[in-house]
Amino acid sequence: MSAGSGYTLLVLAGLLMAPGPAGALASVPDSTAGEATAEYFAPAAGQLARLHLAPYGDLRARGDGVRHRPGATTDLRRTQATLRGGLAWARAGIPLRWETGARACLGTDRHRDAWAPFQNEATDTLEADRLGLEVWSPRRDALLLGKMVMPLRLTEMLWDGDLRPVGAGVRSPLAWSGLPDLRLAAGFFRRGRLSGPDGQVAAAQLLAGVAQEHRLSAEVLFAWLDFGGLKTLARDGIGRQNRTVTVAGTPAYAAAFRVADLQVGVRTSVGRVPLSLLVDLARNTTTGKDRDGLRARLAAGGPSAPAGAEVAWVYQRVEREVVPGAFNSDDWWFHTRMRGNLLSVEVGTGSAVRLRAQGFLERRDDVALATRRLTVELRARIPER
Repeated sequence: MSAGSGYTLLVLAGLLMAPGPAGALASVPDSTAGEATAEYFAPAAGQLARLHLAPYGDLRARGDGVRHRPGATTDLRRTQATLRGGLAWARAGIPLRWETGARACLGTDRHRDAWAPFQNEATDTLEADRLGLEVWSPRRDALLLGKMVMPLRLTEMLWDGDLRPVGAGVRSPLAWSGLPDLRLAAGFFRRGRLSGPDGQVAAAQLLAGVAQEHRLSAEVLFAWLDFGGLKTLARDGIGRQNRTVTVAGTPAYAAAFRVADLQVGVRTSVGRVPLSLLVDLARNTTTGKDRDGLRARLAAGGPSAPAGAEVAWVYQRVEREVVPGAFNSDDWWFHTRMRGNLLSVEVGTGSAVRLRAQGFLERRDDVALATRRLTVELRARIPER
């Protein structure tokens, strides 16, 4: 890593971790349902308040170990530190918010490493994290423009929550329907690059919530995603277990990707301990084989549990042509053509600082030996609640 990039990260961390104003925080929902990595804006005091500005910050330190990678004779160990930070501008009485932020990352990885194409976030980089505008109607319908957090709620089987898509989106509570738990999100987005060729997706999602008595609630989310502009990704070697072919001497994806996705979530609690189950089913409608994905997440605990502790188990089965592997989470070593289990233990869920350990046992369809992965992550969100 370069001395210049290291100095930049330390300066940004120092600025963000300086004591900030007190006050309650408003969360910005993450794109992943049930696996929130929400970032926060805070009501500011002093000079920032006079300028109608509110800061956000997210500092993560992570250790990662991978064993039994197909074709590898040695284990992989690496570390990474990532800092996201920025400001949002909003003024009472004006239905508009503007936000800008940067992401800086340092790690032991190198861009030339053989596994680099498996990662969505490059190390030793300083780049834009958010650069967007949000405008509301009197009924709280919102238009979003720029580089943003994905406005659809998608599990990591379909979308990596660390990606910041670029494009235009809408969010609506569908107030005209008279149903308080019906919402819509849609948009057209590039995968993350502000300029140059990149993959893209047109997507729409409808969410219906059902609240019941005895601490039981449920929600159903249906999404349609049409992926395009994939030639550049295939040419850059980001097939990630998808089937590729050679067309006129150039790699290309063998399948198109138009995906129907259904999520069903149920939440309840036993005393102070929340319980939740989320099942996600996906199908690529353009092909007749290797087209289905299943993800199930069962969790106990959360912010209201003692010490904010949460234990979660995830099962994931992603066939080869369900989704372009360039878009879904790289927390799993295999993006598609895989099956596996994840056990996660986290302390401090919902607080400013949290510690999480995750163990993965997953297998690519064409190999007999399972790949094992362990990640330990310490995360601080700034400012504090």
